[in-house]
Amino acid sequence: MKALILANIGSGHYNDGQIVPSCFLPLYNNMTIIDRQISLLNVNGIPNEDICVLLGSNGIWKTVTVKGKTDCLATKVILTQHGNALAEGIFDNPFFDDDLIILEGNRVLDIAIISRLKRFRHKDVLVVSDILDPDNAKQLISVEDDRVKAIVNSDIIRFPWVAFAGVMKLSTETVKKLASKTECARPLLDAVEDILPECNLMAIKYEDLVYGTIDGKFSSELTGGSYSRLNYRMVVKKESDNEGRDKLINEIKWLLSVPPDLKPYFSEVLEYDIKSPKVFYNVPYYGSRNLREHIFDGHLDAKAACDFLEGLLDWMFKNVYSRKMGETPNDWVMKKHVRRVLDRLPECKEKCPELGRIIDADKVVVNGVEYRNVRRLYEEIAKNEPLLKRLKPKEMDMIHGDLHFQNILLTNDTDTGFILVDPRGESRGSDIYYDLGKLWHSFHAKYDFIHSDQFKLDLRWEGDTPTADFHITNLFAEKVYNEIYEEFQKVILKYDFIRNDPDWEMKVLFAEASHLCSVAIFHIGKTKTPDRPITLYLIGVRLINEFYNRYLGDNKT
Repeated sequence: MKALILANIGSGHYNDGQIVPSCFLPLYNNMTIIDRQISLLNVNGIPNEDICVLLGSNGIWKTVTVKGKTDCLATKVILTQHGNALAEGIFDNPFFDDDLIILEGNRVLDIAIISRLKRFRHKDVLVVSDILDPDNAKQLISVEDDRVKAIVNSDIIRFPWVAFAGVMKLSTETVKKLASKTECARPLLDAVEDILPECNLMAIKYEDLVYGTIDGKFSSELTGGSYSRLNYRMVVKKESDNEGRDKLINEIKWLLSVPPDLKPYFSEVLEYDIKSPKVFYNVPYYGSRNLREHIFDGHLDAKAACDFLEGLLDWMFKNVYSRKMGETPNDWVMKKHVRRVLDRLPECKEKCPELGRIIDADKVVVNGVEYRNVRRLYEEIAKNEPLLKRLKPKEMDMIHGDLHFQNILLTNDTDTGFILVDPRGESRGSDIYYDLGKLWHSFHAKYDFIHSDQFKLDLRWEGDTPTADFHITNLFAEKVYNEIYEEFQKVILKYDFIRNDPDWEMKVLFAEASHLCSVAIFHIGKTKTPDRPITLYLIGVRLINEFYNRYLGDNKT
């Protein structure tokens, strides 16, 4: 799927003493409207190379300030001399031989709009919104039985009035039909009106798409990690009848056993079944954005995100990590980290031959750096008793177990401002550094970007050696994550648990590396290509090599 942003829509506005197009107006944290739209597309798996921005070329577009902003766009760019109109013959470009999402570049859109529009079953969709003043729109949409019947002048349409909400999804076939109507420059809706008799264009209200109940009109289920599936209704249902069954049972039991004073801050189990072949539990649909989304859509900059994380950890150390669960088994590090990684490698090989070939290689080249492969390093770590002893937790504490940004919901429903979802279910306790490693794998390893397919991978083979280059495509959000990493290393030192442990960083980095080296199995088959699990594995290769070289190089212990 491709995306077209009509940045030449709108007019000029004063900002810092200069006139700029609407798309370059700043929102918050120095993020402009078009920065945000590109970020939202990136979040939903549409990389910069699949985004085209239509820019003006006259008037304010020729100023030094505006030209400097347009030169910084990392997308495909098409210039036009016509404002508020499509460029001549724009859809004849081979770039548009694909399904297409079209956005008006002066709109501040909800972060959910792109994902829900992509998943909407109908191929051709026009998003509309109610209006109370017909003078606010030059053209209104006539809708009958959820189908667009006409695009008409505002003085001849009957109430209730709806107008174009600035978002549209068109199939490849419809884009080709639109090409014949855009041989000359003309507004988007004028061209769309000409093809209405030839296509089945559905209208859906913006509010229903963003906030409404997901039903049969949507094409895919939301997917959780560890083999479990999520289905959104009025509740969230998490279920499993395969490899993740035992883990899900542990998760349910853990949530049921959360102490009463902590229950408001974790998912509430509404109903459950742990005896049937397919186990499940239902929790309320909180309707809250997670921490990852608040960063990706620009609401939180690095300072605000770190302030929030500091408040979260203050609460966790006081209320959760302070609860001692028992003694640490002697084989805990081997079982929880080393064996977890080594045991999942054969699973990955069986389910993904492309990844399996990489796993079997002696060495791997990632972004120009040669690394030893994962199995070899973990087998050496397994023999290093002094290291395993240093990594062993002093005791088992209560933890969340999967404390990455997607599982932290920001909400006004609690006095802390958060609800934590999808815990790992460690009823006997675990290592606090396991949780911290999950945070690190969000902002340091950039798991959040790979999980949401905001990356580009180029993999080739040089003999028996896999050589890979990959990069994050959401440059704005990547910069924020880098700043979070730098700032958070200062925040973490405020806690006595950390300050009193000279090995704290070693333990965090080992947990982070082990998370990345073992997580690929849960992403196999989730996308059309194996790029996501391969990239997660490659990051794990880099991290465990960096850990090994730092703490075990030249026989360090």
